[in-house]
Order: sequence, then structure tokens, then C-alpha cells
Amino acid sequence: QPRSRGLGDVYKRQVWDGLTEEFELLATDEYVLGFDGSWKNDSTALVAVILPREEGDVFRAFRVAHWEKDFALDDDSWVIDKNLVSKTVIDFFLANPNCREIVCDPSYYQDEMYQWAEVGLAVTEYPNTINRTVPATAKLNEAILAGKIKHNGDAALGRHLDNCILKIDSNRGARITKDYRNPRLKIDLAIALLMAYDRATARL
Repeated sequence: QPRSRGLGDVYKRQVWDGLTEEFELLATDEYVLGFDGSWKNDSTALVAVILPREEGDVFRAFRVAHWEKDFALDDDSWVIDKNLVSKTVIDFFLANPNCREIVCDPSYYQDEMYQWAEVGLAVTEYPNTINRTVPATAKLNEAILAGKIKHNGDAALGRHLDNCILKIDSNRGARITKDYRNPRLKIDLAIALLMAYDRATARL
């Protein structure tokens, strides 16, 4: 199973950097949230993808929130404050109610997903199976190379994309994943983007 490392091979870092644009989430914008959660020794990511504002327009992605262990400062007792995560999601949605859905890998966050649904968020479970991530990887890669998506230059999002490796299964295709040989290199923001973009483009 050949594997390529980082944006240089997966998402072409120079191309990604060239897609930077200053923008804000407008009250009229419809958007999708991607959520990849954890609770210990990992990171938790919330990314928004704004749908095109008019015909022929691009998608726009940005980091909403992110919690990541600092291995230089935090010891093994460090865990994600799930109450803070849930409140952050709810507060963002209440301030920006034009959210089509929040797309979640359901691991660790079933109770929180129920809370989000209770306040009116449309919650979509998105287990990161090979059958999902292979076509989603191809779709996001094509969007980046074709300039169909813009971002605001967020350094953490770029770093997580750069940490991705491409795992190729001969019978199923290629998908982004983390480098399990280097577990401190987090990719959760990239996965949240992958999920949000996949769903944002699903019904257009």
C-alpha cells in the first residue's frame, strides 16, 4: 500500500496557499459544519464550508474552533473539555443559524450530538469508512486543484492538511489518513474539512 506524505503529494501545498482569500461568514450565507471529535491525546476540530453565494461562485472554508494537545506543555492527564466543545458548537450555530447541517464522526460525541439536535441543528452521522473517505478525498482534491474552494489562510488548517498522508488501497482507491508512525501530527481539521465539503456538495 504505497503512501505519499503531506500536501506536496496529496493537496499540493502551493496550490492550497494560492487559494487564500479574505472573507467573512455573512448572515445570508448557507454553510455546513464538519466536526471531528476526540477526548484524549488528540485534537478536536470544527470547520465550516460556506456554499457558493451565487452561480459560478466558489466554496469557502474556515476553521471555527480547534482543541489540540500541546505535547510540549500538556501531560497525559490532558483531555478535551467536551462541555466546552458542545457549548462552542451551540453558540456558533445560534449566532449563525443558517447552517444546513453539522456532519460528525459519531465517535465519543453521541450525547453532544443529541444536544446539538435539541437546539435545532441538523446532525448527520459520518463514520469515516473507506467507502466514504475514498470518494470524498478525490472530490476535495479535485476542488483544490480546480480552484473550486477558497480558505482564509488559517495556519492550523494548513498544518493539518500538510500532516495528511495518502493511503492507497489497490482495490478501493486513495484516501487521506493520519501517519500512525507519527501520532503527534494531527489531521483532524483536514478530516472536518473533508466531511463538510463532501456534504456541502452532495445536494448541489
